[in-house]
Amino acid sequence: MVFNLDPKEENNKSDIMAGVLEAMEDFKPLKRGQIISGTVVTMTDEGALVNVGHKSEGLIPRNEMRTIEDQDVLDDGNTVTVMVIRGESYDSPAVLSLDKMSHQRGWKRLVEAQNAQERIKGRIVGVNKGGFLVDTENIQGFVPLSQIVTLTKEQMQKLRKGEWNHNDAATELVGKELELVVMDADHVRSRVIMSEREADRQVQDERRTKIVGTLTEGQTITGKVTRISEYGAFIDMGGLAGLLHISEMAWVPVREITDLVTVGQEVTVYILGVDKENKRVSLSLKRLSEEPWEKINEKYKVGDVVDAEITKITDFGAFARLDGMIEGLIHISELSNENVRDVTDIVNSGDKVKVKILSIEFERRRLGLSFKDAKLADDVSHIEGVEVNSSD
Repeated sequence: MVFNLDPKEENNKSDIMAGVLEAMEDFKPLKRGQIISGTVVTMTDEGALVNVGHKSEGLIPRNEMRTIEDQDVLDDGNTVTVMVIRGESYDSPAVLSLDKMSHQRGWKRLVEAQNAQERIKGRIVGVNKGGFLVDTENIQGFVPLSQIVTLTKEQMQKLRKGEWNHNDAATELVGKELELVVMDADHVRSRVIMSEREADRQVQDERRTKIVGTLTEGQTITGKVTRISEYGAFIDMGGLAGLLHISEMAWVPVREITDLVTVGQEVTVYILGVDKENKRVSLSLKRLSEEPWEKINEKYKVGDVVDAEITKITDFGAFARLDGMIEGLIHISELSNENVRDVTDIVNSGDKVKVKILSIEFERRRLGLSFKDAKLADDVSHIEGVEVNSSD
């Protein structure tokens, strides 16, 4: 005998079976390393029970939630993202971890920071003679001593030589927060190398970019002399160093830079040029005063006999400075009516002398002087000034 089922009943059975299969699909076994989200049900002595949509709640043991700084995260009803470290079985729930989830996030964050050369925060958790152990993103990394700027030179030397007791160093430094750049984040080898020096370089570069953007040619600014070299002085303008070249210090040749500026001195300078792309600024002191040559024709004329100081001796003559500002050349032929073999037989650097102006070449900034003509003029003036007494 054959019984025919009602078509409606067959459809209902099909719907029920589809629902069962769909439910079974939702309850696939949790696998180790799987990342899932769930809702905190309650906190027990063993840890937090989390509803992850399976037949039983998963458990976050207390030793798998140590990275949680804010315990309110585990309040009932809150949603948490965790990593499965052991799947559920017939007699035990799935074991979940907030720490390993945090660790996973940390590695991802460090790799992203390395790729972008983005600065991140790190906290010193240990010190040894090689550098700092630093916790960042719940992962421990290392900052080599060569990449540290926090320490003074003396502290670095003591740490290298082992003269600074590590316990004392740790007491002083542990807990200090640093700004760092990730140089190498190797998840496979569980190695993270970071640099405070690179982070500092980035900060300084950003500061220089900001400062150079405010500077314009022709502007006057006050800065501090930070370093002196043989070719000039470096002036700090609030984080950006500009070069005051020796040729821009005075209208006359400068023998010793320290005669004009010293390290630590505050100086007001004129901005000659701004290279925004390379963040370089050229400065001048002499441009803040009028160039002496601009009024030379008002002050001197050819034929004048004036006071001067010998500033430099050469094989072909001597340079003399007028009024402490303008230099001219006394050619060797203008030193004496006699044949001169050695200039120092006639004059030496530092001598105060009288000279006669032979020529003024304004465009070429050249001044021709004569020592012998000035001496002759002086001798003549003395003769003309002598009174001759005759007797009968």
